[in-house]
Amino acid sequence: MLLFPSALRWLLMVISLFCFQMGFGQWDPVSLEERRMDIADLDSWVEPVLAQDGQRLGRLTSRHALMNLAVDTARVSEVDWALAVHAWVRSLRDAHLRVRFDLLTPLRLQAPSPAAGELLTGEVWSGFGPSVALPESARSEWLKRTWPWVGVLGSGQFLTDSIAAALRHAPKKASSLLGMRLEDHGAFVRWVIPSFGANSASVFGREFRRIRRKIRRANVPVMLDLRGNTGGYRSRRHSVLGLFLSNEEWPLETERHWGHEAPFEPVEDGSLVRSKRTVRVPLSVMVDGLSFSASLLLADALVVSGRGKLFGCAPLGFPGGCSGSPVPRKLSGSGLVVEVPTRQARIEGVQGEQLWTGR
Repeated sequence: MLLFPSALRWLLMVISLFCFQMGFGQWDPVSLEERRMDIADLDSWVEPVLAQDGQRLGRLTSRHALMNLAVDTARVSEVDWALAVHAWVRSLRDAHLRVRFDLLTPLRLQAPSPAAGELLTGEVWSGFGPSVALPESARSEWLKRTWPWVGVLGSGQFLTDSIAAALRHAPKKASSLLGMRLEDHGAFVRWVIPSFGANSASVFGREFRRIRRKIRRANVPVMLDLRGNTGGYRSRRHSVLGLFLSNEEWPLETERHWGHEAPFEPVEDGSLVRSKRTVRVPLSVMVDGLSFSASLLLADALVVSGRGKLFGCAPLGFPGGCSGSPVPRKLSGSGLVVEVPTRQARIEGVQGEQLWTGR
């Protein structure tokens, strides 16, 4: 009798774990009315952008699939609906516009990412990526960073395998949290900036001043490494730009509200840390499949002004401008959260894809 409470607790724990594993992939259905409400919300958010950019075949196809699912009388799960919504919003070719799949589940997995080929061709992953118009390097890198929470959206054996992988591998610290650093390579220095959004303004300012002193003392060419930098604050981007270009040399930067037809307005220098003297050493800029938003605007400005050369592989965004300042918005029907950009910025003088040729 004394063992009964312990045995009962053990039995209840096993039953709970079994029910969790069996039921974790079973998501609540989204009703017809909830789907109609979501469509109305989405149309009000992105219709101005659709009107400006015209209708592309991929956009029409994903819209057709979304509307078919919206009127389907069969059971539509939350994940299936989220995938359909994401397929449509990603047809706008803006990585800032996305469904927050990570908010669908309380479980976060940290495990090694699959190979790039699996990410691009596997049915499990393809629906979660950004616009298919983006280069393969960008899509695979984006999925590599986000796949841990994608893994738990499956069910059955796939879920079990994901949990097993998570238990075998300890979480690794994200590169964007490591902070910027300057590496001495002898003939040149490499300034690594993993993010313009990580850490506080005071930490960024302190590290920026420290690195600025080292660059001036070294007086050798600088490689500005923006690989993996998905963006952040304009004030920090402007600080870096102001170290290599005087205000008079800055290319014109303009912005407006995302999706609006209002004219673009000039953007003033908003540097967090201003530099009285610019650094005139040779400069190169490196980007990769995760370079996006503020990091690409910085690369655009340095390249179009003739101050630096661009190297690397195709980034997550497009040359000449991007959206920014995304905010989470909840669909009134299903409750899905969609990140929607609020600003649209561009660097004048960038000649479309020509900026990214010859890399």
